[in-house]
Amino acid sequence: NNLTSLPRLLRPYLRLDNKPLVEIDVANCQPFLLVGLYDGNEPEKELYKSIVEHGRFYEEIDRLLETPFGKDRRDELKVEVLKCFFGRVKSTPSKVSSVILRQFPVLFQKIQEIKTPDHRECALLLQRREADIVIDGVIGKIARGPQFPALTIHDSILTTADYLTDAKELLSGEFRTRFGFAPPLKMTDYA
Repeated sequence: NNLTSLPRLLRPYLRLDNKPLVEIDVANCQPFLLVGLYDGNEPEKELYKSIVEHGRFYEEIDRLLETPFGKDRRDELKVEVLKCFFGRVKSTPSKVSSVILRQFPVLFQKIQEIKTPDHRECALLLQRREADIVIDGVIGKIARGPQFPALTIHDSILTTADYLTDAKELLSGEFRTRFGFAPPLKMTDYA
């Protein structure tokens, strides 16, 4: 939608029912969704689950790097992680990919299998899961139930402060229903 391509710096000027917006964003959404690739009994699943449940995936990968990116370069780290998840399968993994492979070998192998022969498949899988949760789940329930104004940008919901609690509960609830636990949610108040 048009909101998805609107520059972030313009969000404070948007209004719904003449009220400023609040944004509820899922912390580490793409890494969180990958927990669904684990089978029930894989030993590394509990470690991975603990990290994504606390929204600390990128920080954990950075901590394990020989030369960390640091807080000021978190966006660069995120790009490198997403290249590992969604980029072409490479015979020589990057430094970030090597850390993910070493720390989460089962998950890394599952990602590689999904990306073979088409590297785009992992991104498409996670986009479908994200849309199922946010669009079909949260927005679907809003449309059928309490009906309040809400917009989406990928894994985030924008609404007014009047409906912040309702939207947070719906978003967390959708994750709990599907995964048994929910990721942290980050709030941005554009007032």
